[in-house]
Amino acid sequence: EILRRIMRINQPKRMSITHKRTINYQLPQIQNTPRIIIDEMQIHSHSGNPLGQAIYNPAEKIKKTYGISTSTLRRWNDKGDVLCITMPGGKRLYSTEDIDNIFVSNENKKDDLERQCAYLTSEFPDHKIITDIGSGNIEKVVITRKDRLCRFAYELVEWIFSKHEVKLMVLNTDVGSNNPDTGELAEDLLSIIRIYSTIQEKEKLMKWMNTARWTYKKALELIKNGEVRIKKNLRQKCINNENFRYENTWVLETPYDIRNDILIDLLDAYNSNFKSKRKKFNIRYKSKKDKQYSITIQSREWNRKRGNYAFLKKIRTSEQLLEINNAVNLVCDKFKRFYICIPIPIEEQYHENDDFISIDPGIRTFMTGYDPKGKIFEWGKGDISHIYRLCKRYDKYQNERSMLKSGYYKHKRYTLKRKMLKIYDKIKNLIKNCHHKIVKELCENYNTILLPRFETQNMIRKKTRLENQESTKKNFKRKIRNKTARMMLTMSHYKFQQHIIHKIREYPRRLLILCDEHYTSKTCGCCGYIKNNLGSAKKFKCDKCGFEIDRDHNGARNILLRHLSQGDLTLGPTLLE
Repeated sequence: EILRRIMRINQPKRMSITHKRTINYQLPQIQNTPRIIIDEMQIHSHSGNPLGQAIYNPAEKIKKTYGISTSTLRRWNDKGDVLCITMPGGKRLYSTEDIDNIFVSNENKKDDLERQCAYLTSEFPDHKIITDIGSGNIEKVVITRKDRLCRFAYELVEWIFSKHEVKLMVLNTDVGSNNPDTGELAEDLLSIIRIYSTIQEKEKLMKWMNTARWTYKKALELIKNGEVRIKKNLRQKCINNENFRYENTWVLETPYDIRNDILIDLLDAYNSNFKSKRKKFNIRYKSKKDKQYSITIQSREWNRKRGNYAFLKKIRTSEQLLEINNAVNLVCDKFKRFYICIPIPIEEQYHENDDFISIDPGIRTFMTGYDPKGKIFEWGKGDISHIYRLCKRYDKYQNERSMLKSGYYKHKRYTLKRKMLKIYDKIKNLIKNCHHKIVKELCENYNTILLPRFETQNMIRKKTRLENQESTKKNFKRKIRNKTARMMLTMSHYKFQQHIIHKIREYPRRLLILCDEHYTSKTCGCCGYIKNNLGSAKKFKCDKCGFEIDRDHNGARNILLRHLSQGDLTLGPTLLE
């Protein structure tokens, strides 16, 4: 009986397992055995982790996940690169951890590495370059910006680095990498190209957009009435062609893909609100009175020779269309002007210079720049008078329209509204053109740009009594007049700031620093005296030393001096002289 028990204990046991099951073994590891029949033994993968902590999957699942054929898996197993476990029935399970290591250490990555080394050698010839392919012996990773490491989920990558005791250092953190307004995508731009369509083409596009808007409304109405928010379920009720055989047959004149894409946009809107963890939100219906509306057209449709999309290949555009490899948005504005929005990769532009400039935003002069070499730049000086005249004309048409009653004068009211929209569009284009020219000049000619945070909303806001319970009525009044407040909003300083933040990505080794401008206009740049009664004077004259200068020039110069005094910037020997 004792011998029988000993024989039972020492007899190896056969086990049948499934993938993702944790297995613990007791006997020592068997070396140099990539293919193993499962017995009571401890097995380690090539990366050193025990089998109980690794994940083994069948060849069918690995083929779907990684796109690797069964013959390739067997070849890697014969070489000893991938650990394989053979089940009692003959089925093989492969280590996904070993497959991941092969992908990381792929020799095809060497071309990218050589290009990076060539670029670093040309930019920094006196430095030593260290190369590494999948060794894992890394203690610190240095990147210029967060978006250079990954396009999405930087926080997740940072957490993984910390778990492996690897330090992650970001050099350029001044341009609000954590700013949600800049977005997580940092490698793509949108090329906006206008379309000049014929009357028939315009009618067809408008019909597609109206149908897409109707489909959006119907799907949203179903969801708000308690319908399950599942793509397949909503397609069956408001997208599929079977629903429109007898009623609403005009829907079938719009291609299926356009109606399907507008449903995906609706579901994405819900998902984005759920991800932001909002307790309450309301998805509104699309209206014909919206400023613009759009549809999505897949890339495969632009080269059709027959069918509904055939006219797109011959359509006239403001510039030659690039090769379209992704889905594009077709946008229509209030004036029924059509535009194509094509995503394109950023083309980095190199301009060798080490100059920097400080900028003072304003109203009389939109932007005033000070170069330490002694140059003063004024952008948009006097433009406020031209824009203000357009605003007064807009007010005139608005007053005339408000005096007319709807009904009998509806045609005249419509004409005045069109005139108002055209003036509004002209003002917007003038401001946008000014922004684009200034931003391009700054990015091409200066390596470091000092731009103050121009908080327009706080400047124009009228204080409430709750904020000033102990103050007198005189303190409730705003210090600037209505005309100045209106021009501050019209000039769109915040849009200018966002534009330069996005534009500077196209220029490597450029630095944008968002700083403060407190007391820069009131402080004397020579003696440091603060003139509290400066008011709206165009000239600054120091009461202490008699120094006299334009207030905008003084502000731009003091912004640079303020930042230098904080030790964040250093001047080169040439500029110091």
